[in-house]
Amino acid sequence: LAACSGGDSNSQTALEANQAAPAADNMATMANDPNNPFGQAEMQMNERMMAAIGSDAGQNWAKKMIAHHQGAVDMSRIVLEQNPTADVAKMARETIAKNEKDMEDIRKLVTEAAPDQQSAGLYRPAMMEMHQKMMAASGSDVSETYMRKMVAHHKGAVAMSDVALANGVTGTMREQVRKTRSENDKDAMMVEAMLRGEPMSRAMKQSGAKSAEQAQAE
Repeated sequence: LAACSGGDSNSQTALEANQAAPAADNMATMANDPNNPFGQAEMQMNERMMAAIGSDAGQNWAKKMIAHHQGAVDMSRIVLEQNPTADVAKMARETIAKNEKDMEDIRKLVTEAAPDQQSAGLYRPAMMEMHQKMMAASGSDVSETYMRKMVAHHKGAVAMSDVALANGVTGTMREQVRKTRSENDKDAMMVEAMLRGEPMSRAMKQSGAKSAEQAQAE
């Protein structure tokens, strides 16, 4: 019985590996697509998020969210080099400023202790879904592609924050999770409005999204 059980386990592992291989190959292809200048930054963000391990659910959220925000900063700097539309250039600059401020706030809450792989694993499904949607997102030009990827990026932060809130994160960390969730939810709605053709100023009012200056003042 033990031998049979081991064989079944090995077969299942091999099956999962075979199923994962085409997906990994597809991701690598998208990362090297000359029409997607964001591919390498997206892959690096995912790798850093997966590698970031904290000591509990809150610390895992914090460390992974820092890597998540850095990915947004990197992608925003890339789009600014690609001659984007005026509104997208403004959005990218705002994204850099807001994410750098949020990273600064989150870093103040990070502590170092023995890593907890179990609580880190809680975030894996949300991160994988976000990564897949970001890599698959594309548009008619670099500005639209950036916006579609950022919608998936913001919604990924919301999903990860929901995981943290559902798994016992308390105190100041919980307040930060809620703040980050709210900002990313509003930013996702803003970008979706921009994709529908709304100018950024109107999209911000409709969604309740804050500018970097407003967020800094608060």
